[in-house]
Amino acid sequence: MKIISYFCGILVTVSFFGCTKTGAAGPAGANGANGQSIVALVDSFTVSTGSWINNGGNQWMYTYFNSNITQQIVNAGTIEVFSKATPTGNWYAWPDVVAGGSGYRYSYTEGSITLYGDNFSSAPSSAPYIKAVILN
Repeated sequence: MKIISYFCGILVTVSFFGCTKTGAAGPAGANGANGQSIVALVDSFTVSTGSWINNGGNQWMYTYFNSNITQQIVNAGTIEVFSKATPTGNWYAWPDVVAGGSGYRYSYTEGSITLYGDNFSSAPSSAPYIKAVILN
């Protein structure tokens, strides 16, 4: 039994250390497909309380016009919206629901982003600093 173990040990050692890399290098692999880089445009703006328009009941809206929102963005890109209450505050991603079931959401089309404040009895005032990230 010791002899079999001894020969197995020699066989394993030779298997690991007996191989070397020799010969010519193989052919290069095929090139990958050209991808499209993601281009981001960050646009910050403020919305004063008086800029919101009542859209009926407790819904308020504000439309921000931006020519960088092209049909290509609408079809194949995306837009993310963030807000903060003070210049040095934290950014919060939309949609954002606040205490009492009130909240913010948005929609976009070529040339504009429409912001909505839902379930506010008066024009929203808690998210005056807005940042839109436009991704192609």
